[in-house]
Amino acid sequence: EAAPAVPVGGAHPWTPPGAGQGAVHRFTLVNDAFREGSPGRTTPPAGALTENAYLDFVRDSVAESRPLGFVVNAIVRWDGLANGGLQRFLDTVGAGLHGFDRRVAVVIGVNGPDSALAAIQAAMRTELGNARFAHPVALVHVPYNATGGSFQYGTVRNAVLESAVGTHLARTMMEHNLHPYFSVMDFDFHPHVVPDGRHVFQYFEETLRMPDAAALRAAGEMPEPPLRPLMMAGGYRAPDLTAAGARSELIAEANARIAKDAKAAADAAAAKEAAASGKGKGKGKAAAGPSPVPDAAASGTGKGKGAKGKGAAGPKAAPTIAPAELPGLLRRIEHDMNARTRLAAVHPQLPYIPEPNLFVDAAATMLSREGGDALRFGGGAGEFATLGNRLNQLNAWEMNRRLPLPAFTGTADEARDLLGRAAASLRPGGVRIPAHELPAAQDAIRQLADALDGPRPAL
Repeated sequence: EAAPAVPVGGAHPWTPPGAGQGAVHRFTLVNDAFREGSPGRTTPPAGALTENAYLDFVRDSVAESRPLGFVVNAIVRWDGLANGGLQRFLDTVGAGLHGFDRRVAVVIGVNGPDSALAAIQAAMRTELGNARFAHPVALVHVPYNATGGSFQYGTVRNAVLESAVGTHLARTMMEHNLHPYFSVMDFDFHPHVVPDGRHVFQYFEETLRMPDAAALRAAGEMPEPPLRPLMMAGGYRAPDLTAAGARSELIAEANARIAKDAKAAADAAAAKEAAASGKGKGKGKAAAGPSPVPDAAASGTGKGKGAKGKGAAGPKAAPTIAPAELPGLLRRIEHDMNARTRLAAVHPQLPYIPEPNLFVDAAATMLSREGGDALRFGGGAGEFATLGNRLNQLNAWEMNRRLPLPAFTGTADEARDLLGRAAASLRPGGVRIPAHELPAAQDAIRQLADALDGPRPAL
């Protein structure tokens, strides 16, 4: 008997399980694979993870070698869904992905202003309804009404990261004995494969296993548990340039991005200048948008009255990449990634990680701990800095909870004796402290240092 067909289409409104009448939530649509699969048939616990619940989950997941799950997070302006944009993105996510049934889901934050809400919702319905994808997909509207200035990437990414549908998918995977990661991607159409051709999801699953795990299991032995880091990251590289037209396509894409960024910067500067010139003079502020083209008289290039000489300089043209410069660009990309790899060998969370290639432990993002900030991107455009700091803080907290420093619990006389023997061991010919006493000696020294640093040292 043939296996039932996997649902691949559909666009259905979704509300969080248990949401009461009149509850406020973002407009969300899901596909058939979501509604008819485990996400649509599971009601996982809602709310944040407590400290103990988080620690227990990670401990059990590692001990049981639970498989990885991936919840893709991406953001796109609402009009970027059209003209096959959504389907092309989903195709690149799924290309080369095998053996991950019920372990992959996609959440896309569709941003746009409230003034275009009707058009945004219509585009979401149309494009998701026409899309074909064998894994759960959710589109969630993320209101974005800011005008001018840099795009607030961190704010929009956080809206997707903490969305009800995103956490629902992650908690569903946890309920089905998976260890989910949020996979932060750019909404583009480049393949998600590593240089050897494996899908990045497969690469990380295999890399995090102990090297001899398969052989030990085949021999009937239990291998060491897999690694489950707080964060994983890939880099970036140029696409395959051996295909016909690939080089010219890369150059055109890079120059289009440069021109877009330059225009955004010029528009922001013009809006700021217009706002400043209107202060206190009774002038209204100019509407945000492209700067008007100056007429001939104003620029000094015509025959009428205007500026003398050559006139004011026009806007500086954005730099472009010429075909001859492409090899140098590729070398700089390779050099950049080599430097990051060496930094990661010093400390895995030290180098800047490109957000579109970032994997964050989903359970860690749902943790609520006393005195600790939630694991989130920073607001604004430089979103990784805040996330990087909080990852390190969480790492330190978790290490302290799992591997607490041994405390010295002896009497004052025992402390004096231990400190005296520790000091004597440092002198030439001194007797070394036994290994089993070293942790207690180190803690006694720390306590002494704290006492000496206090406002009223008491010895």
